Parts: sequence; structure tokens; C-alpha cells
Amino acid sequence: MPIAGLDDGLDEAGPREAPTEALIPGIQRATAESTAATLRLRATKRAWIPMPSVVAGAEWSDPGSPGETLGLIGVSLPIPLWNKGGGNSAAALSEADAAAAGAREARLTARASLATAEVRLAEAAERARLSRDSLSLPPVACGNRRLSPTRLARPESCL
Repeated sequence: MPIAGLDDGLDEAGPREAPTEALIPGIQRATAESTAATLRLRATKRAWIPMPSVVAGAEWSDPGSPGETLGLIGVSLPIPLWNKGGGNSAAALSEADAAAAGAREARLTARASLATAEVRLAEAAERARLSRDSLSLPPVACGNRRLSPTRLARPESCL
């Protein structure tokens, strides 16, 4: 089985596939928090709408009429005259805004990190190419010491 060289792939200048935003865990978490905060806001805004409730039941063993069962039905409709949930809605709105800002910040941070990583990768590849090329100089370059004053000062570099 042939072993690949360290410099295999250095000269391949192809576009590298960057991970999509959906695959980055920090963005996934921030997006999920933003979605949850938006849904909590929606639920809070709907919470003040009066919802009727119906109660049904049975009562037995009444001392006034022993042995009989009394059926009960109750209906209630709350009317929020003074309380419309303004405080809860404002708090949920601020949480939703903060979560959306956090999601935007996570996206921008991830994009900046990816751009930095791409630049560092390109620089590392360039340094590797330069190192490879400087190590593989032909022996003639060492024989001609006039071309390099630093090699003249260090003759052991041409051994």
C-alpha cells in the first residue's frame, strides 16, 4: 500500500466547501432559542383572550335528599377588563428580541470564524509550499554561492 507524501494536495487549488450555517452547533442553538422565544411571545399575546371553561360533575350523598345523585354543570367566561397581559407581553417581546439578536450574533461570529479559518488555511498551505520548494532546491543552486550571500556565510547549508 503506497504511503502518501506530506505535500500531496498542496498544489490543488480548488474551492473548499465551507460548512453551511445549519450544521454549526452554535447557530443551531441560537436559532432554536430565537424560535422558542418567538413562540412564547405568540402564546403570551394570546393568553389574555378570554377562554370559556365548562365544568361538569355529579354530587351524591346530599344530606337533604339521601340516595339521589345531583348533576352539576358550570360555565365561566373570564372578562379581563383591567388586565390585558401588557407586562407579560412586553417581557416576552424583549426576550424574543434578545434571542433574535443572539441568533444574528452567532451567525456573524460563525461567518467571521470561517473567514479567518479559510485565510489561515491558505496561509498555511502557502508556507508549506514554500518550505517544500526551498527544501527541494537542485544541488546546482548550492554550488553557485554568488547567488546567495547568506549561503556564503553558512557553507554547511550546502552539504
